[in-house]
Amino acid sequence: MTINQMTKTKKDLVVRVKQDLSKYRAEQLKEMTDFLLNDIVEIAKSGYIVSLKNLGNIQQSHKAARPGRNPKTGEDVIIAARSRLTFKFRPNLAQTPEET
Repeated sequence: MTINQMTKTKKDLVVRVKQDLSKYRAEQLKEMTDFLLNDIVEIAKSGYIVSLKNLGNIQQSHKAARPGRNPKTGEDVIIAARSRLTFKFRPNLAQTPEET
C-alpha cells in the first residue's frame, strides 16, 4: 500500500458521511465538515484542549525563542517563538497491532 492510498482528505470524509447521510447534498456536508473542523481549530487556538472521545486531544503548544544557526552562512540567529496545534492520540491508539 502506498502513501497516497493510506492518505484520507477532508473530501474523503465528506464522501464517507454522504454514504450514511444520503438525504444531504455533498455541498451541505462539505459546509458542515468545514464548520466543524474550523470550530475545533479556533477552540484549540484560544487555549482550550479539544478532546475527541476515543481518538485523542488537540491543543495549542508553545515553543520559546531559541538560538540557531543559518546553515548557508553559518551566522547565529534567534529563531522566533511560535505556537502550533498538536494532536496526541489516545494511548491505546498509538500502539501498533504488534504491541497489543
